[in-house]
Amino acid sequence: MLLWADPTPEDLPEIAGLLETFSAESAVLVLSGQQKKIFSRLRTFRNVFRNVRGTSPRLSCAAPAAFLKETLEWLAAQGFRERVWYGIGGPEYRFWSRLAYLAERLGREDRADQFRARARTVLLVQGEAASSAILVLILGIRRNR
Repeated sequence: MLLWADPTPEDLPEIAGLLETFSAESAVLVLSGQQKKIFSRLRTFRNVFRNVRGTSPRLSCAAPAAFLKETLEWLAAQGFRERVWYGIGGPEYRFWSRLAYLAERLGREDRADQFRARARTVLLVQGEAASSAILVLILGIRRNR
């Protein structure tokens, strides 16, 4: 299994080389961040991981998740099919969280608690709707190449 965090076009040759060493039945987890803060943390994680492996870090100039669709198309060409999409913090979660923040600022702790509870109920997004979430995790599986 390969965890590919913060996919960028510059990664393709390295990832292609790694995938050639995988068995016919293998999986790739793609982790992508939509917002700059999360994206920055993913990039830092990726660079720390690369330093541990002994390769030099590369910083990406790509916008968060801008390369996600192309990444999935490229993986499909390699024989990987999307099986599961998960997102954390979709648009509905951000809406309820923002309402909770505003209610708290207005001194309405009771309403803020209700809005936070509602936000927690919609924290997880599944399916392709997850592409609009703050953090996206997609599992691709290749069988019998």
